[in-house]
Amino acid sequence: MFRMRLGDFEVHLLTAGGWHADGGSLFGVVPKRLWERQKPADADNLVRCACVGAVVRHRGRVIVCETGIGTKLDEKLARRYQVWEPDGLLASLRRLGVRPEEVDLVLTTHLHWDHAGGFTRRDRDGGYQLTFPRARHVVQKSEWDFALAPDPRSRAA
Repeated sequence: MFRMRLGDFEVHLLTAGGWHADGGSLFGVVPKRLWERQKPADADNLVRCACVGAVVRHRGRVIVCETGIGTKLDEKLARRYQVWEPDGLLASLRRLGVRPEEVDLVLTTHLHWDHAGGFTRRDRDGGYQLTFPRARHVVQKSEWDFALAPDPRSRAA
């Protein structure tokens, strides 16, 4: 974790786990010889990707920016994507001394599974519950609308 202060804001940058994505699907039409300089692929053409987020403290309030993948993927999908540290955000919060019920606001850039999968988690009965039950959750209206009616190319994401 990296920590900095900006006036009244205390910002902790963190890695909330990650997964391995197919390099071709990740970089699209960009030739592999160009992107592989920065993000080398393994023998299966998979590239390690991190879920990067932030925890911000401001005047007694706790803000979480990006929740990562979370822990709801079934074993088959978790293996396919080689998910690592799916509960990395919660582990980082514990290290900061923050319990999920102390989070006031959750922000995300968009609603893909690797950014917003941690909004919810499984409860004891196999249902879903909010990971941060007291928090207000915020996403741009255009992203909400797109998540409800994605184009055919983006539907799987």
